[in-house]
Amino acid sequence: MIYSLDKKRARPLAKDEQCNSSERSTFCKVDTHELHMRIANRPEEYLRELFGDKFDKAAHGTFRVGSKGSLAISIKDGVLFWYSHDEGIGGDAIALWQRERGGTAGEALRAVAAWAGVAPTPNGESYQHNRKVEADSPPPSKLTSPTPTDWSKQWAECLIRATDERLAPIAAERGISLEFLRYAAAQGWLGFYKNNVAFPVINGDGLTVACHYRLPDRSWRYEPNGQGTHPLVIGDPAKTGIAWAFESQWDALAVLDALGVHEDADSFTDFFSVIVTRGAGNGALATKAAAGCKALVAWPQNDPANPKTGKVPSEDWMKSVSATAPAGATVRRVQTPQEHEDAAAWCKAAHPSRDVILAVVADAFQTEAGKSQNDTSLPDTVTEAPPTEAPAWTDILAARRFNLASPPPKPRPIYTLAGATVATQGNIQAITGQAKSGKSALLSGFMASTMTPTGDTLGVSSSNPDGAAVLHLDTEQSRYDHHHAILQALRRAGRQAPPEWLYSYSLADVTIEERLILLRHQLDAARKAHGAIHSAIIDGIGDLCYDPNDSKEAFALVAELHKLAIDFDTTILCVLHENPGSETGKTRGHLGSQLERKAESNLRMTKDADGITTVYTSNSRHASISKEQGPRFAWNDEAAMHLTAEDAATVKDSARREELMDVAVEVFRDTPVTLGLTWEQLHQRIEAAEGLKRGGSRKRFAAMKKTGVIRQIGEKYRLA
Repeated sequence: MIYSLDKKRARPLAKDEQCNSSERSTFCKVDTHELHMRIANRPEEYLRELFGDKFDKAAHGTFRVGSKGSLAISIKDGVLFWYSHDEGIGGDAIALWQRERGGTAGEALRAVAAWAGVAPTPNGESYQHNRKVEADSPPPSKLTSPTPTDWSKQWAECLIRATDERLAPIAAERGISLEFLRYAAAQGWLGFYKNNVAFPVINGDGLTVACHYRLPDRSWRYEPNGQGTHPLVIGDPAKTGIAWAFESQWDALAVLDALGVHEDADSFTDFFSVIVTRGAGNGALATKAAAGCKALVAWPQNDPANPKTGKVPSEDWMKSVSATAPAGATVRRVQTPQEHEDAAAWCKAAHPSRDVILAVVADAFQTEAGKSQNDTSLPDTVTEAPPTEAPAWTDILAARRFNLASPPPKPRPIYTLAGATVATQGNIQAITGQAKSGKSALLSGFMASTMTPTGDTLGVSSSNPDGAAVLHLDTEQSRYDHHHAILQALRRAGRQAPPEWLYSYSLADVTIEERLILLRHQLDAARKAHGAIHSAIIDGIGDLCYDPNDSKEAFALVAELHKLAIDFDTTILCVLHENPGSETGKTRGHLGSQLERKAESNLRMTKDADGITTVYTSNSRHASISKEQGPRFAWNDEAAMHLTAEDAATVKDSARREELMDVAVEVFRDTPVTLGLTWEQLHQRIEAAEGLKRGGSRKRFAAMKKTGVIRQIGEKYRLA
């Protein structure tokens, strides 16, 4: 394609317009095939020109820009494309230059051409880059039917034509978000051929040989013909080991949109790939594309039987997928709600959340006939069956309205600390402190308290008479340290082996996305095994998100944990580090702030110069444990673990009693033990010994009596 450069805007040149010397300052033409090829061959140099060294090379040949990597850049079919997760827009290399440097599209193209060393040429088309088409610009010129060898370049032109003006009607028709469609176009999954929505046809060698496009009458065509039918593959099944297979590209796109892959692309590309067979008669096409996969997750449509043959197309597709699956691969069937004809219709009508999408997949792995419910060939996600219909908002509110005649049951205490209830069901708790302040030791006390302990639980109390499951996830320590932490909990409980209902896992080597998935999965599995969840402990919650300073991510994580606590009728203890050097207890970013707001109890831990850790509450909803009254513990070499120390109030009382005892000994000097002193004699001696008046001696007398330094026998007082 040839682009026209206009100082005011990009626009097509009339046939009689010439690039003569007088107009050369205003118009020129550039061979963009050559331009895009040069940029695609030197992507790092191009990005360095725009961003300096502020970009990173990510997996799968992509690049990331920004502290959070929100700007994704990749090479698709010989063209550099970008997509901004923050803005929900994307485009090609020229659009990226204009985005960073400003100016018109023409000025951007001129600058890029100069950078790449592509000289103006006298022939070609005008330039309209992705998402920057002017409202008054005429539609792009028609594409000619190219030969197969030309289709990588032609498909790149189809991608450039995926503007908002063309994507918006598709979004409205299919119920797919415009933000996702922008992302899909930037990834090379969707474009426009002759103003018709199109999808790439890529052969087994990875070469784009044609496009599959839809005519206005909704029939589908290939351009050019004769290239064979090939599945649409998104991702790399050989690398992920898991592929989700769909009959229709609309089903696939709707599910990916509901999953929010355009907001968290890395977790998608690392978890599973997608194979679209382009119709119910092409189930066998999934075979070659899924080579090397350990699991194939099939999403058949809910087709009615053919009135003439009695056959159900989607059932034939499912049989074909199963019969031709790679050797050794597990094939599972996802069942979407029967009232919807397919996954796309379900997503459009019911707007299932990411968790619901994952739920139907997990349900397929647990309930499919003939398959073991313990099959672990695919990491299960959540296991609750999704609702078949989106509930009405009125019903949601009605179930939660205040009802004077039906008060909710009083929350049952799950954990107490120093005699105060700090955790009840349906709530999350925060345990915070500086690094090495003894958080792991306190957690061993929490776990031990559930096992009818005979040892020191550091002030924590609980009970678990019915053997409900206790779940513990350690995301911070090595497997060795995690192992010894559980041994310490068993020592506190006085046990040689853990109870069968204790589930403790070391997840330091598991990805961030998988940690939350595994938490949901194990909560469900443990409840099924033991009837209930006693509590869940996460050490630490900061490893369940990418950026604790990202408010959107932090709020979503805390909300998800709170919802899990409610859904499983349990409490979730969340351990989080305080900022280094903080004296006010400030925890990490938006995550720490939101956790503090939502937690029922905020348990803060401080360690003094003598190595004694004190646990107390801060900004808690119910329990109030002052720093003076809070449990204290310190490392004991003989026991080889932390043991309880006297709390600050007890230490203070002991020191006070010793001080009063010294005074009392002086007061009772030379007084026979059997005689004692009268009330008046005692006050006179206190006043003489301490230099006090009667008011002061009364207070000293009361303190001696309260602390047990003196005792009354009849009408006289004696030294205790």
